[in-house]
Amino acid sequence: MKKSLFSLCLLAGCMSLLGAQTQAEKIQSLLQAAHERGIFNGSALVARDGQILYQTTLGTADGKGEIPLTADHRFSIGSIAKEFNAVGIMLLRETGKLQLTDPVGKYLVDLPAWADSVQIRHLLNYTSGLPNIRYGEVRNNEDVLQDLMELPRLEAPPGTVYRYNNNNVFLQKRIIEKITGTSYETFLQSNILSPCGMDQAVFDPIATTPQIARSFDNEGMEDPLDNITAGWPAVSIRDLYRWTQGLHQHRIIAREALVELFDYFEDHDASLGEGRLLDQNVTFHRHHGSSYNYEALLQLDLAEGITILLLTNNKNFQLFALAEAIDRILHDRPYEVPKKSLSLALRTRILRKGFAAGLQLLEDIRANQADTYELAELEGDLNDVGYYLLRRDHLADAIEVFRLNVRLHPESSNAYDSLGEVYLEKRDKTGALENYQKALRLDAGNERIEKTINRIKSEM
Repeated sequence: MKKSLFSLCLLAGCMSLLGAQTQAEKIQSLLQAAHERGIFNGSALVARDGQILYQTTLGTADGKGEIPLTADHRFSIGSIAKEFNAVGIMLLRETGKLQLTDPVGKYLVDLPAWADSVQIRHLLNYTSGLPNIRYGEVRNNEDVLQDLMELPRLEAPPGTVYRYNNNNVFLQKRIIEKITGTSYETFLQSNILSPCGMDQAVFDPIATTPQIARSFDNEGMEDPLDNITAGWPAVSIRDLYRWTQGLHQHRIIAREALVELFDYFEDHDASLGEGRLLDQNVTFHRHHGSSYNYEALLQLDLAEGITILLLTNNKNFQLFALAEAIDRILHDRPYEVPKKSLSLALRTRILRKGFAAGLQLLEDIRANQADTYELAELEGDLNDVGYYLLRRDHLADAIEVFRLNVRLHPESSNAYDSLGEVYLEKRDKTGALENYQKALRLDAGNERIEKTINRIKSEM
């Protein structure tokens, strides 16, 4: 009986968020609550059947909280901007300037011999075999091009392996420039942005560019405004909406070309992100992008005429959850306000102030902020934080996080497995062996762990 009463109370709590409000009012309540919870600072737009149902901007355009965001502020949209170069390629194909089967070397003649085996279509679906840009080693377009000119070979034969990286995007832009004889930015402005009515977009903004929402973390630290490669537009929420309309009303490229851009390789994202097709029509389009603490999401349910657009300059990894809640509102279903990301809070604190400060934050969250943070996946969150620190060469802090995880989850094989891996990274084979053996005891018969143990023993 107690369980039934609890379930009824929980349902009543969810339903209380619905009340007698209109859908627009419910979306406003959701986003206002998300803003107050600290998981949404940005712009949102929701449309139905080509009409804007709701639009808002919440929060600030700077880390100090001194500049209010407006509807005219522009945001980096990360990987969503890759839709522009992909559509640009298809536009040139439609006008007979190129074929998707053309080798890259046909246009970029200074590249090594591998460019003759990579087709333009391989760039579009990230199967070129190219390695990623060597961030930290290159500083600008010229450096990236020089790096590619010195690349002796591909990492995989074209068309065989999916590798999502920006060298594919970089070469698409260079091909567009070579064919058109103009800069990528000029081509995009004339052929894509202006025809869509995107009159607020700006390329590669700097600190003095007006109406730029500066990205910042949850401790108010602003990110630099820089990109290794050029040609990345920042857009307002209205511009992003105009893009989705122009794209899916086939004002830039034909329906057949749009469908072709959702050509997947083994279920990986295509040039336009995630899409669903029915009878050679796009029925669903979702694309996520991020850069520093910018994050963007466009989600279009074309079968039902629903568009959900979210832009933030304070990334909290909750845009998917917010879009899901908005979609539930539009279908008159109960919804919940997402909670804050524990892994994001911990990794930021540890990266900046060390493990001890992160542990103190975790203890405070568990004791005093459990209602606003998602704690149901503590083991997975700690694992994610550990690997995040490891990728950024914070080895000592990563070890402490993985050690904390096994203390909190002593029956988890995966926790010991991860700790063993980080000890291997430290070249501590004794520590690695001890933890891999504990992982195997908890997951008997795991062939991968057994092979790792045997390899460590053979090297000791």
